Amino acid sequence: MALAIVYILDKLVQGLYCCCVLAIKVLKNAIFNWLSLIGGTMQSVKVQVKSHEDFLIESLKDPEEAAAYVSAILEEEKPEPELLPLCLDHVAAALGNESDRQWVKDFGASDKSQAVYELAAWLDRLGLKLTVDVQYSEKFMADFREAQQDIENGDVVSLSSIRRDV
Repeated sequence: MALAIVYILDKLVQGLYCCCVLAIKVLKNAIFNWLSLIGGTMQSVKVQVKSHEDFLIESLKDPEEAAAYVSAILEEEKPEPELLPLCLDHVAAALGNESDRQWVKDFGASDKSQAVYELAAWLDRLGLKLTVDVQYSEKFMADFREAQQDIENGDVVSLSSIRRDV
């Protein structure tokens, strides 16, 4: 189900991307025509277009987004083993370095992807779930606990106590 949603969203984004590319081409032609009328050239006009994959990788720089992305792939009812290495490569591109991407390449070349799905299926039969979560730093957790303590002591106004009159 989750993969189906990811697939549908991917197709929607690709469609939007194609529309944007078409709009940019139309705009570029309009600018070219305008410049030719005034004697200018297109060499001074540069247009940079990001791909769907660039947008995806940019969004995966948020560890919570990356965790949700990998979890969605792992939770698929009818898994496609070739999608896991692709997903992991996107995450490695967003959060890792070249050695991480090489690890993913090696992972994808083996049967390890199928083994992960088999592990997820086995855990599911036991009523358990294989998930990916964000590993927060010690400083983040210390700040979080301090904020909780402040709320319990009444030192901070909690969001739930704020009255919203619209």
